[in-house]
Amino acid sequence: MNWYKKATLELSREERDKINDDFIKELSEEYLKVWTPIDSSFIHGVSYNESTKILRVKIRSQGTIKTYKFINVPKNIYDNFMAAPSKGNFFNNIIKRRFDNTRVADYNGSVLRY
Repeated sequence: MNWYKKATLELSREERDKINDDFIKELSEEYLKVWTPIDSSFIHGVSYNESTKILRVKIRSQGTIKTYKFINVPKNIYDNFMAAPSKGNFFNNIIKRRFDNTRVADYNGSVLRY
């Protein structure tokens, strides 16, 4: 028995349901989010949630678009990012270096990419 199957069998039904609910919630938030398209060769789109201070950025990379989630981003940083003449430079010099981030599963048709 592989470790994943064993680990999931050891969880209670409530724990498995919670994991599934959290995954569906995250995916739903990502899919239903309103994205602001960006006119940039590097940044494809941006989404910001002021109440959670979560900034999501879609980046063009090697012919694909990758989505990253940055946490604890203050509103003034988001506002400065949106006002910057070069979104790519602002992203690389300010956001990428200062805020913790994770890669988000991208929804592309019926395919999830990690």
